Amino acid sequence: MPQIGVFAPIKEGDQNQALREGVWHETYTGTPDRGNMVLAGHRFLYLPPNNTTLYNLDEVKIGEKIYVFWNTKMYTFKISSIQTVTPDDLHILDQSSHQLTIYTCTPLWTAANRLVVISKLI
Repeated sequence: MPQIGVFAPIKEGDQNQALREGVWHETYTGTPDRGNMVLAGHRFLYLPPNNTTLYNLDEVKIGEKIYVFWNTKMYTFKISSIQTVTPDDLHILDQSSHQLTIYTCTPLWTAANRLVVISKLI
């Protein structure tokens, strides 16, 4: 997400370790070419200019592009929706749509809710 300075590696496996190193690809969710790829990231663990956190995720706008490099290929997504949900709202993991879902905690400095950015492949 160059518009907010995020160039985070996508990590799989142990959630805690992955979130320390970049964004975590939620287990059992899709990939850029199928299903709903769900990525989670810390917002305030490391402050900017650290480019592996989603500190500024609240600054992205509908219509902006997100680039995902996966298995040596680049996929381009366009932001179609931005929403806030409760931590127990698991609909963001639903696999019935082909999309990219990125989320982090909100408001800043709390884990009260989740800021969710949904993008469609273009």
